[in-house]
Amino acid sequence: MSEVSVFNSEILEEWLDQRTNEILASIKKEKITPEDMLTLSLKAQINHFHHMDIEFRQEFRGIDERFEKVDERFVRMDLDIREEFKAVDMRFVKLEEDIKEQFKAVDNRFIKLETEMKDQFKAVDNRFNKIDERFEKQDERIDKRFEKNEEKIDKRFDRMNAYLMWGGGLLATLQVGLYLLR
Repeated sequence: MSEVSVFNSEILEEWLDQRTNEILASIKKEKITPEDMLTLSLKAQINHFHHMDIEFRQEFRGIDERFEKVDERFVRMDLDIREEFKAVDMRFVKLEEDIKEQFKAVDNRFIKLETEMKDQFKAVDNRFNKIDERFEKQDERIDKRFEKNEEKIDKRFDRMNAYLMWGGGLLATLQVGLYLLR
C-alpha cells in the first residue's frame, strides 16, 4: 500500500509552483499575507537548493577529475622509478662483469681496481641519494597538494552544512507555521 506523502518532491513542487503563480498573479490586486510570503520564501529556497545542488555536483566532478589526474601522475612516477631501478640494476650487472674480467686478466691491478670500485660505488650511492632527494621533494609537493585540497573540501563542506542547516531551519519554521495556520 503506497501512501502519498505531502512532502513527496513532485507533489510539493507542483503545489508550490501553482500557489506561487497564484500569489504572483494577485500581487498587484491584493496585499500579500504572511502565509503568502512564507510560500514565496519556500519557493525561493527550493530554487536556491536546486542551483546549489547543481553547483556542488559540478564541483565534486571537478575534484574527482583532479584526483584521477593525481592518480595518473602516481602511476607515471611509479613506472619512471621502476625504469630507473632497472637501469641501476643493469649498471650493477655490467660492473660485476667488468670486475670479473679485470681479476682474470691482471692480478697486479687489484689495488687500482679496488679504488675504481670504491669510486663507482660512491657514484651509485650519490645517484641513490639524488633519487631519495627527488622522492622526498615529490612527497612534500604531493602532501602540500593534498593538504590544500583537503582544506578546500573542508571549507566547502562547512559552507554546504551551513546552507543545509539554514534551509532545514527555514523548512522546519515553515512546517510549524503551516501547521499553526490550519
